[in-house]
Amino acid sequence: MRLLLALMLLKSEDVSGNLRGRADAASLIRYLEQHYYRQDLTIAYLAEMAGYSPNYLQKIFAAAAGCRPKEYLQKYRLEMAAKFLRENRYPVKEVAAMCGFSDAHYFANAFRKYYGCTPSEFRISVTPAP
Repeated sequence: MRLLLALMLLKSEDVSGNLRGRADAASLIRYLEQHYYRQDLTIAYLAEMAGYSPNYLQKIFAAAAGCRPKEYLQKYRLEMAAKFLRENRYPVKEVAAMCGFSDAHYFANAFRKYYGCTPSEFRISVTPAP
């Protein structure tokens, strides 16, 4: 039954390589989610890892994920930062570094743009009072 389903999926796919692109985009998404803390993740690095040009990588990623890899990574990093801030175990600067931001000021600006408040304000709003 699984084989039949797989064959039907393959038949419905465009033969021009879209199936491979979708599989690679899924692998890249998993890679980004597992390595979001690395500050050296670049489009060029990801493209080299996948064996594509940077432009083609962005095209297949956007088709699969609905956004560019950089946007996906930024969103994921900010969501992980919010998780760490809710835990209230680390200073804001440390949360920024743990989530792949090399500059705490840039992190604070990106966080404010995404969540509508600073990391410190977010922490206060989600931390229960003693």
